[in-house]
Amino acid sequence: MYLLVDITPYQGFSIIYWEPGNAKAFFTENKSYAWNTDRLLEAIQDIIKTEKVKLSDIKGIAMTESGSFSTVRTTAIILNTIGFIKNMPVALVRGKDPIESAGRVLSAKKTFSAIRPVYSRKPNITRPKKKFIKL
Repeated sequence: MYLLVDITPYQGFSIIYWEPGNAKAFFTENKSYAWNTDRLLEAIQDIIKTEKVKLSDIKGIAMTESGSFSTVRTTAIILNTIGFIKNMPVALVRGKDPIESAGRVLSAKKTFSAIRPVYSRKPNITRPKKKFIKL
């Protein structure tokens, strides 16, 4: 089973999971969550429970490129941590068909290698400028 965390929706995220293989065994499911990615681990746990699979059954995790600065950073950290602990492939995917891209990239990788977050624009994380009041 592969997982793809799609962080492109404006609000929330989706987790797509699928089992690659022959046409008869192929399935895909998409679960959407209205919350931000601070509850991503909870969502992954929900899928594992619902589908009655073990974490060891997951062969790779991917995330889409896009989203807000915090969403991209949080998702990359969580997926890199899971991948590192389980020595599982992690990928950042682009393009019109993220499931196909994730399947291709993840099936080519066999072990963990960290992904670097890619932001849609330069982060704006500076302190606000103090306004001086003339007396």
